[in-house]
Amino acid sequence: MTVKKMIFVILAAALVFPALSLSAQDRTQTIEERYLNQKIELQIIGRQANSNDWEIRSMALQNLRNMVDEGRITEDDAAAMTVLETLSKPQEQGGNLRNFNTIRREACELLGSVGGKKSQLLLLDVLALEKEPMVLAEAAYALGKIGKDENGAVMTRLSWLLHHENVKKAPDDNFANSTLIAMEKIAKGADGIKAPDILDVLIEALGSNYIPEVKSRARQV
Repeated sequence: MTVKKMIFVILAAALVFPALSLSAQDRTQTIEERYLNQKIELQIIGRQANSNDWEIRSMALQNLRNMVDEGRITEDDAAAMTVLETLSKPQEQGGNLRNFNTIRREACELLGSVGGKKSQLLLLDVLALEKEPMVLAEAAYALGKIGKDENGAVMTRLSWLLHHENVKKAPDDNFANSTLIAMEKIAKGADGIKAPDILDVLIEALGSNYIPEVKSRARQV
C-alpha cells in the first residue's frame, strides 16, 4: 500500500470512529458542532472523490452511502452534491488503467436515493455526457426513482435516448429496460403519457431488435 493510499485509509477510519461515539454525545453536542463535524467529513470525502485511484474513490462513495443511509444528506447539502457530481461524471484517469464505470454507476444510484431537483439535473447531465451503457442505464433508472418531471424535460430526454437505442442493430437491452422502467414511473406520477412523439418511440421499441422481455416492458408502458 502506498503512503498516499495509507493516509486516505487513516482518514476514512477517522470518519467512522467519531461517528460511532457521536450517538452517545448527541444530547450534549450542539447543532453548530454537528454541522462543523459533517463539513469536515465532507471535505475529506471530497479529497477522496478527486483521487485518480479507484480504491480511494470507492472509499468516498462508501462514506457518502453511509451518510445517505443515515439520513444525513439531502439535496440542500451543497458540498455532498458537489462530491456526487464529481463521482458521477467521466474523469481523466491519468496513468490509472482502472475503469471508473462502476463508481459512476453507483454515484448515479446515490443521486436517485438523495432525490430532489439538484439530483435530477445532475442525472440529466450524465445522460448528456456519458457513453457507457451501464452508467446510462443507472442514471435513467435513478431519474425514474426521483419521479417528478415538472416541465417534461426528463421524459423528453429519456424518449430521445430510447429512440437512438431503438434504431441500433444491436441495442443495449439493459439500458432500454431501465429507461422504460423510468418512463413508466414518471408517467404514473404525471397521469399517463400524452405526447404523441413519446408514444411513437414506445411503439418503435416493439419493432426493434430487443429481447422479448424488453418488448414486453415497452408494451406495458
